[in-house]
Amino acid sequence: MTESGAVLACPDPKHCPVGDLGDDVAFTTTDLQTNAPWWRCYDSTWGYDEFNPGNGDTRFAPFVDDSGTPVPTSYLATERPAALLETVFHDIHQSADRIIFEADLRRMNLCASLAPTSAVLVDLRDDSLRAVGVDRSALVSTPTEHYPCTRRVARALYLRYSNAHGMIWHSRQAELIQAMPVEVVILFGDRYPSGRGGWQRVGFGSIALVEGPGRILVDEMASLLGAVVIPMDGV
Repeated sequence: MTESGAVLACPDPKHCPVGDLGDDVAFTTTDLQTNAPWWRCYDSTWGYDEFNPGNGDTRFAPFVDDSGTPVPTSYLATERPAALLETVFHDIHQSADRIIFEADLRRMNLCASLAPTSAVLVDLRDDSLRAVGVDRSALVSTPTEHYPCTRRVARALYLRYSNAHGMIWHSRQAELIQAMPVEVVILFGDRYPSGRGGWQRVGFGSIALVEGPGRILVDEMASLLGAVVIPMDGV
């Protein structure tokens, strides 16, 4: 089975850290915070509050619904570094080479906005994981090669919790830059009631990541992570 070109086979089934968590573990739910800004790092192909229609290769997306249709998604974070870690730096892991390609920054923007309405979220934050005996490394901080496995869990939770508009967990920034836990959310665009322009942008609006203040932020994050940004070489 594939989802928008993403093969769902585990690369190392014998040593897979994920397993069948989506089928075997019952998580609680919580509500999306609406009175404080959420940061989003997004491809400028879409607007700042438009959902990704089903492209990419991330921890919890893309995946399809029970009819085989890709589920639109949007990643959000309560802080800028976490928003970058879930997108631009999502391949960075403790055991992996820490390389970022400048060409990948070309279409990326960053902004903060307020959610137009609340949402029900499957709770994968640290306390919730501990309550059901699941380690972070088994779901929210696995290496990138096991993204097909964590996407299977996301799809299973999406199908099981039919009232859920998304999921919430703690960013990997605690492991990677020794910071306090920060909340990260993925919203399901086919369930969350949000049209274009429905999110109120706050602060400075959207900034590009390839140059200016956005690039300074990327370089600061790269330095904290011990990562190298590879230039475009005039591309």
